[in-house]
Amino acid sequence: MPNLMKNKKNKWCVCGLGFVSQRHIQAIQDIGDEVIMACDNDQSKKIDYPFYDDWEKMMETEEFKNVDCVSIATPDYLHYPIIKKALEKGKRVLCEKPLTFTSAQCLTLPNDGSVGVILQLRDHPEVLAMKEAYIGENGKTEVIVCRENRYWDSWQGNPEQCGGILNNIGVHYLDLLLHVSGAKSWEVLEKNYQKNKAFGKFKVKGDAIMEYSFIIQNTPEGQDRKLEFGDKAISLSRQNNLSFEGWHTRVFRDFKEGKVIMPKDAYKTIKLIEDLKC
Repeated sequence: MPNLMKNKKNKWCVCGLGFVSQRHIQAIQDIGDEVIMACDNDQSKKIDYPFYDDWEKMMETEEFKNVDCVSIATPDYLHYPIIKKALEKGKRVLCEKPLTFTSAQCLTLPNDGSVGVILQLRDHPEVLAMKEAYIGENGKTEVIVCRENRYWDSWQGNPEQCGGILNNIGVHYLDLLLHVSGAKSWEVLEKNYQKNKAFGKFKVKGDAIMEYSFIIQNTPEGQDRKLEFGDKAISLSRQNNLSFEGWHTRVFRDFKEGKVIMPKDAYKTIKLIEDLKC
């Protein structure tokens, strides 16, 4: 693994310049690091850094040799090949969820701190309190989000590129059910998986039942992201696009200090998603 550089102004490459990349760039600046290059296949997204529209060619440039860390905010199916190439080039990598497209891919990645995944909802103060107080209660998450036609016309509406609603919407919340409960294994009890909705339940250690419901609709009314454990319930956000003020910065700061959610931990949620789809 590349040396940790807590006290250095690290140089970053940002792969993917969609909505969430702005949070990456802001977080990199917030922790005292700098972005020195970026890539996206859409030339119209070109920003004030050396820009490439082909990530593979970019990683072969002399300029890329100056990069210390790579942030990945591309369509999900590109996460794994970009991670592998960046590791081959000796870079540390911080990737948006889900870390990989399949659980098998996740198992091939190192657990030495060189690769981390962004699951910023784990840092929500009320989620932290839920985890601290958890004593085996049943859990439940209900998520309703609004997405317009352009969502379905983009890579996010293409299951071959995003993996479907559980990968693209559900991953954060299924991760919280496992993370708060501490579950390492499960038994699927019910499942219903469709293009714009998924729901079901599974049992974890101690016979606690975890229920989930994810719905994508075309109107903003009734949007919410609920998480419950026992008699404790929180709403993570009712906004159309979650803000997570400051939470990406915390994740990037932890990464700089060598604290990451490693592939072996990210694997559990990816494997659960596969079990809930098949």
